[in-house]
This record gives sequence, C-alpha cells and structure tokens, in this order.
Amino acid sequence: MKSTPLVPPGSVVARISSLHLEGNITPHSWFRYIRYPNGKPHAIAIDLLSDVIYWYRARPLHDPDTKEFLGWQKKFKGDKLQRSYDSYARSFGYSKRQVQEAFHFLQDMGFVTLEFRTIGTGVGRMSNVLFIEPVYDQIRAITEVRRETLYEPPGTMEGGVSHYNVIAPPLERDTSPIQTEDLSHSSGIAPTLQCETNTEITPEISTEKQQHVDEKCTVQAQPLPVAGVVVASQASPPGNGQTPEPDTAPGPGSPGDAPDPALLERLCAAGVTRLKARAMLLRHPQERIRAQLEALSFRKADDPAAALVAAIEEDWEPPAALRQAHQKAEAKAKRAARTAAEAATRQAQAAEESERQAAQDALWERLPPGEQAAILEAARDHLRAENTFLALQMDSGKESRAVALELERLRGRLLAERVGESHGA
Repeated sequence: MKSTPLVPPGSVVARISSLHLEGNITPHSWFRYIRYPNGKPHAIAIDLLSDVIYWYRARPLHDPDTKEFLGWQKKFKGDKLQRSYDSYARSFGYSKRQVQEAFHFLQDMGFVTLEFRTIGTGVGRMSNVLFIEPVYDQIRAITEVRRETLYEPPGTMEGGVSHYNVIAPPLERDTSPIQTEDLSHSSGIAPTLQCETNTEITPEISTEKQQHVDEKCTVQAQPLPVAGVVVASQASPPGNGQTPEPDTAPGPGSPGDAPDPALLERLCAAGVTRLKARAMLLRHPQERIRAQLEALSFRKADDPAAALVAAIEEDWEPPAALRQAHQKAEAKAKRAARTAAEAATRQAQAAEESERQAAQDALWERLPPGEQAAILEAARDHLRAENTFLALQMDSGKESRAVALELERLRGRLLAERVGESHGA
C-alpha cells in the first residue's frame, strides 16, 4: 500500500491547516438523509441542525494559571439550548418562516425536539420561549458514515427517492489502526462497500494538539427502512443492525382515543396538508387545535394555513379581536340571563299577587254585609289619617279615581291583616 506523503512546509495544505477554525461542522452524509420528499437536500435544515450540534459539542476547560485540563464544559447555561427563530433568521440570513419550517421538518424527521416554555426574566415572565435539543441516536445514525456507497435506498415518492421517511441504520465500526489506501478520485470509480477510511481529525478529543486516527469502517449494503414520519417525541433509538420503529403509544393529542376525524377535516379545509394535520393531531392536544382553528379567522395572515400550523405548534395566545368577541358574547349572555331572571321574578310576583288577590276576594265575599261596611269605614278613617288631600275629596262627595284606588288599597290591606290573624289563630 502507498502511504500518504508528508505535507511540505509552506504549501497551501500546510497554511490552511494552520488556521484556527471554529464553528459548525456539516457531515457530508447529512446531504443524503436530510432531504425534501422530491430527493433534494434540505440545505436550510442542514445548516440549522449543524449549528444546533455545534452548541451541543462541549468545549475543553483548562485552569487559567496551570493550563491543566479540568474537563468538558457546556456552551450554554440551561438544560437545553434556548434560541429563537428570529435569532437564527438574523444569523443565517433566512426568513423567520424558513427557519420555522426547517425546524418543524427536523422535528418531524426525529432529529430534534422543540419545546416551548414560560420562563421568568428580569422584566417579567415570557411565554413561548423556544428550547431545542438534538436526538442523539438519530444524529448518530446519519453521521457515522465514513464513506458512502453509490446506491439509493428503495422506496420512491412521485418519481423520486423519498429521504424524508428514511432513518439511516447505525454502522458497526472497528477502531483498530491500519494503513490507509491511496485512492484516486479522478478515475471516477466508486469506492467499494468494504474499505479503509481516510484520516479523521477530532480536535475536540485532544486538548493540546490534533490527533490523527485511522479507522477501518465496514459498511454493509442493506436496504434502508422506510417508515412513517418520525415525530421527535415518538422516535425509538435504533440499535445496531435493527430497524428503528416508531413508538405506538398515544401522543398528547390522543390520550387513548383516535384523532377526531371532524377535526382532521377542519384542518384540511383550512389549507393544512392531510399528512401534516395527522401529525399535529398525534402531537398536540385537540383542545389547543380547536382553539387555534377558532382564532384563525381573527388573525390577519397572508398565509392562513401556515399561520394555523405555527399557532398550533407554538401555542400562540388568542388574538385581541377574539378575546373581545368572547367578552362581547359573555356580556350578551349575562344580559340575557339577567333579563330572563328579572322576567321570571316579575312573573312569580304577578302570580303571587294574583293568588293573594283571589284569596282576598274570596274572603270579602264570605264576610257578612255588616263586616264589609266596617272594613270600608276603617279604610276611610285610614285615608283621613294618611292623606288629607284625598280625604277632603272623599268627604266632599267628589271621589276621584285616585280616591277609589287608595280606598281599594286600604281595604285590601285590612283584609290581608284579617287573613294573617286567621292564619295565626
């Protein structure tokens, strides 16, 4: 075997190698597995996943005085990486919507998990704060491929290879050092399935210098499994030589029950694809989906379907117009309930008054004429004591309607007193 010649001092290779490079590392294998359904690589998703992996790669910590290696240190403070869609959009030059869709794509494929939390800050509480975490087993499955073979996994989608539903199997590795083989890349001959790998540089493992490790990698040619869309919270870690299977446990949107078909049709009618709608019904509570469907007509969105998906995924607060509509409906319902209660009270009072009047009339009819005359005279005496003006009209013989009504009231009161006395006896 031919050995790779040493790098001549001052050459381009030597000068490039002397550069201190930091930042993201994108494995070439990602371009084979992170693809759109039509087979084209999802460049935005690859860029964002590369940045997430950069933040989750620990950095060496040394004593500032003795330079002694103390261990590995996280690059962020919390339990997960916290970064917003806007921050990624500004860093990479994409739009917020492109970043959002790319992360949802990675989540659906099972490479990351997205969590929205409410956190406390110095200026108050903030809701819908995004936390991102990669799924180790899925990242490892598509990353530990040292040299890829020129074959396409089975399964097509509309004339193209579907990499959207493919999870790469983990590879068996042997780390015994061997002499690498000098391969010609200009001959156009594809590498064989059983091959030696090129030198791998792992600067994060060594704290003082870069270590060159020659590894032998055996790639077995086997069909890659085609599975459904793997949701991040449901993806099962793949084992060596085993096909990863999605977890069949019910998600938060369907605790033991199948997704509501009517809710699925409402999502599709709003412009959401059926595949995406089914994924959301499995991943999110159905009450949240119903609430966001109700709020959609109150949002001024250029793309209602995209706004609906984002609102469900991020659990948006209801718009002010919807809250106002709810407040108006609640106020209207309260007014209607109050009006109905007042009408019922009046009706009950009228019934009670009618019953009382009927009892008085019955009592009046049963009284002998002498007692009736005595009650009428007592009513006139009460009128003279209570209302002098009406009493003058009554005594002058010019009784008006007001006098008649007042005498009737007083007569009824005297009868009511007599009824009370009879009941008390």
